[in-house]
Amino acid sequence: MPEPSRPAETPPSVRQWLGLVAVALGVALIVVDITIVNVILAPIIEDLSIGSSEAQWIQESYAITFAALLL
Repeated sequence: MPEPSRPAETPPSVRQWLGLVAVALGVALIVVDITIVNVILAPIIEDLSIGSSEAQWIQESYAITFAALLL
């Protein structure tokens, strides 16, 4: 039985590469942004004399606000 012929693969266009770069930069920015919040959380806890529950509220409030702005 003969194999069905497959169309020749074309290399990705510049537009496709730019789309990939834009998505990758967006994801990297989100990761860096969340990391910054986690790093700065310890000084916030010390300065405001709050407990871990309140600190978690700060982190979650930031994440929810960030997600809402992404939409």
